[in-house]
Amino acid sequence: MDGTKIFANFMLFISVVVIPMVLFYLMITGRMNNLNSTEVAVIEIYMAMVCVMLLLIIVNWFIKFQ
Repeated sequence: MDGTKIFANFMLFISVVVIPMVLFYLMITGRMNNLNSTEVAVIEIYMAMVCVMLLLIIVNWFIKFQ
């Protein structure tokens, strides 16, 4: 793999795995109780974007193996 593809995969891992796990940890531990509605909306939009990216990755993976 070339450097660009490695960097793209690393950024994908950070945005799809690491950041959502941090958000879930903060939600579980109660450190996100004092958020206003704008901050909650931003987090919900980000989580929806991550779900769509995961769906596209899974669909692409299935298309490759057919």
